[in-house]
Formats: sequence, C-alpha cells, structure tokens
Amino acid sequence: MSNETRKDNTQQTQKVSMGVKLGYGFGIWGDTVGNTLFYSFYSYFMTNIAMVLPITVGIISMIGVVWDAITDPIVAYINGKRPLSKQASLMMVGAIPYVVALIMTFTVPGGITGAGLSLYYIVAALILFLGYTFYCIPYYSLLPQLTTDYTERTNITSVRSYLNTAANLVAAVCPMIMVTFFAGLSGGNEKQGWFITVLLLSLLVFVSGFVSSRTLTSTIKKNGAQVEAPAAESPARSNIFKEFIKGMKIKTNRRALIAICLFMISSAMHRTGGAYYITTVCGFPATVVSLVSLVGLCSWFVIIPLGRKIVEKFDLRTAILVLLGVGIVGRVLFYFVGTKSVPLAIIYYLFCAFSDVSCYTFMYSLGPDGFLLDELVFGYDRTPVCHSVSTFGLKIANALGLFIWSMVLQFAGYNVALGAQSEATVASMNFWFTLGIAILAAISWVLYYKYPITRKKYDELLKAVQDQRATGDFDHSVIDGLV
Repeated sequence: MSNETRKDNTQQTQKVSMGVKLGYGFGIWGDTVGNTLFYSFYSYFMTNIAMVLPITVGIISMIGVVWDAITDPIVAYINGKRPLSKQASLMMVGAIPYVVALIMTFTVPGGITGAGLSLYYIVAALILFLGYTFYCIPYYSLLPQLTTDYTERTNITSVRSYLNTAANLVAAVCPMIMVTFFAGLSGGNEKQGWFITVLLLSLLVFVSGFVSSRTLTSTIKKNGAQVEAPAAESPARSNIFKEFIKGMKIKTNRRALIAICLFMISSAMHRTGGAYYITTVCGFPATVVSLVSLVGLCSWFVIIPLGRKIVEKFDLRTAILVLLGVGIVGRVLFYFVGTKSVPLAIIYYLFCAFSDVSCYTFMYSLGPDGFLLDELVFGYDRTPVCHSVSTFGLKIANALGLFIWSMVLQFAGYNVALGAQSEATVASMNFWFTLGIAILAAISWVLYYKYPITRKKYDELLKAVQDQRATGDFDHSVIDGLV
C-alpha cells in the first residue's frame, strides 16, 4: 500500500461509528468478566470453598506469571506475523481455552486432595493465562487501527469503559447472589453453586470475543489499512525476546508502565481483598459484597463523563491525576474513620471507584502515546510487541497483588475454620486494604504527575510518525526528553 493511500485512509477514519465503538467495546466483557471473577473471587473461593491454604493460592498465581513470561512475547510474535485484517481472529483462538480454564478454576474436582488438587489448579492457571493472552493482545493492540484522533480515541475507550462497567456489574455483583441461588437449588451445595455460576458467566466471555473479533476484522478491512501485509517486517523468531524487552529502554514508556503496574498491584489487592474486607473486617453478610460493588460500579456512569470533561479541557494526564487523587484521599481517610456501617462502606467504595475509573478508562488510553514514540525510536511499527509488554506487566502486577494479599492472609493468621478471626488478624487486613493500597497508588500518582506527553505533544508525535512513514525522516527534536 502506498504512503498516499495510507494517509488518505487515516484521514477518512478519524471518526468511528457508534456501532463499531459498541462492537469493539463489547470485547472488554471477555477480559473483564474473567478477570473480575478471578481477582475478586479466586482467593475467596480457594480458601473458603476449595479449602486451599492462602500461601498456596499465592504460589499458584505466581506460577501463572512465570508462564506469562514465556507466552506473551510468543503470542505477540504470532500476532505480528499476521496481516492486520487477520489479527483479531486470534481472540477466538484464545477464547476457547480461556473459557474452559475459567470453569476449571472455580470447580472443586471430586476425589483429588493435597498435591493433586494443587496440581489441578496450577494446570487451570496455565491454560487460563495462555487463553487470556491470545484474547487480549490483539484486542488492545488493534485500538490504534480504529482512529489516530486523540479525542476520538478517548471517546472509544470511554464507550469501552461504560461496557466495562456493565461487565464489572455482572461479574462483581452477581456471583455471590447467583451462588446462593444455585446452591439453594442443589440442597445448599456451594461447590455446585459456584460451578453453575461460572459456567453461565463464561458464556459471556465467548460471545463478547466473537462479536468484537468480527467488528475489528470488518472495520480494518473496510478502512483498507495494510490488509495485504503487516505494518512492518516481523522480527526473526530468534529475536522474539530481544524485541520484547528493548522498548523498555525508552524512559517515558518505562515510567508509564511502572506507574500503571503499581496501580494494578493495588487494584488487584482491592479486588481480591474486597470479599474478606466486607465479611471479616467489617463483619457484614456476604451479600453486602454485592451491594457495595453495585453502588461503586454504578458511580462509574457519573465519574467517566466527569473524566472525559477533564480530558477535553486539559488532557489524559490531568484526568488521571484528579481521579486517582480522589481515590487515594478516600483510602487514607477511611483507614482512620473505619467502616462501622453499610452506608460508610458504600461511601468508601465510591471513593475507590474514582481510582478504578482513572485506570480502566484513562490510563489505558495512554497506550498509543507509547506506541508512536516507540515507532519513532526504532523506525517501524512494533504495536503488537509493545502491547504484549504492557499486558505482561499488567498481568505480573495483578498476580503480585493477589500474591501480596495471600501473604497478608497467611501471616495475619487468617483461618476460615476458626470462624471469628483475632483482632490482630482483622487489624492487619484493614491496614493493607486501606492504607497499604493507598501508598502504592500514591507512588503511581507521582509517576503520572511527571508524565510528559500532553495532548499537544501527542499531536507532534503523530505528525512525526506520519513524516517518517512518508519520507523516512522526521524532526528529531520532537522526542527530546522522552527517550
């Protein structure tokens, strides 16, 4: 495809129809439903239903991360070898094992105990991470192919975030209610209740992946961008891991990745520890987990437009700082105030929602900034590889958050068989769920405060990339201070 044709396509596809936004955005259900189930209820299910020790839960999650270290760059390589018009189909390659492993993860197999049970859950984790990687790398890395317009990109991710909120409502609010209902139908069998619940929710993962994959494929073909061949020559198989890590030499991208990973560690701790916090620290019934999650997630429908207004007036960085800052203040405040009533717990979760929106709507939107900078530095489009680095980092962060919370439970002496936990156990869980998470988020806030790519700088980077693609050169002063 000629440079002139590529330019024309770029100009013609700045605006994206609502149908495409919804079709693409629906793919977030595949990510969020499985992700929320895993990080909100995996630890709770393993310790309270499967009766696995917290430290074992943490080890299993870290084994999944080691597996990710192998699969992410390989999947990125496979993805990058394919024409853009065929990359979205990899989502469905991942969706099948992803769904199977999700069901395995929340099933207690009969007749298996001890080491055998741990091995079963390790295998489930390996399949889960592999399927998830195949699903997410093409899904997120293809976002820049929909538009290069700064505001329109934010609009797409905002629609995606609304759909993400709906997915979170289903995956965070419904499970406890559904488990109770289905367990009642099966004579109080909680294991059976969990199996039916996750089976039904897993179907949503497959359907959303199918719809989003079809939408991406048809849109990219319609735009005509690079249908015949990938954007750039793919690296040799022997250079997969070299390509995987070299982008981290860019200072701006490295700091941005560290910033979002620190927040994701804190977010994983919040999601994993939520059920324990409400039931053990606050002493409320398990159904209150659904209530506070419902109110907190519904507030996203107000916070997202607020954040968009900030982006329109200033930029993404400012929106992140404002929303993340509100969440940090709330966590510190409630460490001292406590949550002695359900209304206070709801208010606490409303503060937390500001932080969550800052990540899932606006931190994620910064990705194309780094992709452009990477292309200017290395001279060719490495978007699939760059995205695999970020997804790998985020999955490490999520697993670390789950692992840290598992260690909190282990060393605090949490034991479901005791019923009521000791005051020391409750105090430790309270500290890490409020102030501990706030400290990690505060470090992330400082890093975003120093983030240098504003709206104006993004436009300069985009022009430089277009110049480089057209002429092979660009104004190198654009990247001064960024690399």
